[in-house]
Amino acid sequence: MPEALAVVSAPVEWHANLQASLGTLTKVHYAKSVADCAALISRTNSIAVLITIPARANDPALDDYRRLRTLFQQTPFIAFYVSGCSDLRALAALAAADVRHVLQSDRLHSAEHVYSALAASESWSLALRVWRQAGITVGDELSTLMLTALRLGHEPLAVPRLALAAQMHERTLRKYCDRHRLPTPQWLIGWARCLIAAYYLEERGRSIQSIADIMHFNSAVLLANHVKRYSGLTASELRRRGPLTTCARQFEEFVRTPTKWTAKRTGD
Repeated sequence: MPEALAVVSAPVEWHANLQASLGTLTKVHYAKSVADCAALISRTNSIAVLITIPARANDPALDDYRRLRTLFQQTPFIAFYVSGCSDLRALAALAAADVRHVLQSDRLHSAEHVYSALAASESWSLALRVWRQAGITVGDELSTLMLTALRLGHEPLAVPRLALAAQMHERTLRKYCDRHRLPTPQWLIGWARCLIAAYYLEERGRSIQSIADIMHFNSAVLLANHVKRYSGLTASELRRRGPLTTCARQFEEFVRTPTKWTAKRTGD
């Protein structure tokens, strides 16, 4: 979870409710303006932003919000929908600016819903960071699938859940893989988890065990075996070569020649 939450344009009296829901894990900060919020993001390592959806679709604040989102693409953003006040067209405009997750004002007292919105926005931001920093070049359909798998890849992920998150039937997902001569969808999930592990391996001093804990592997050995199975390299070898870039190029090779690639390894 983020260490801080910047709240933009929400009524001051709601901040105490948010802080009560978040407890001591996340500190709520009130940003009087978009400029204040930008300054807060710049000086805080771990932060998410809660933007109040305006009451009018043509509110000038929307342009400021879009610019803020463009400046801080790797920061988790959440749209705060005030029942009876926020405009749905303004919500759609924020969604188009990549503010995809919504917290409703009538659920402000529920720690579960607040944390769910924060977790969802953080997962999406991480998926975008991994994908963009990896610089992987594949088709739009596969990019969308992999972003979905990356968003859910911090824990073991089953094919039915991936299909549901990608808004397709499991049979359709398997047919997609068949059509593109890819092995089972589980391989896409495995690659997504391997890319996330490679992203964490970029951090100096980050241990294999700490990554295994974050990604819900039962042991560091299981994570190391997973990395070796998909990338063909040990974690140490990946670190020496540049973990994320190397893993990304290996994934691109897998997409180009899946049969040749999987012949080297045991399939699912």
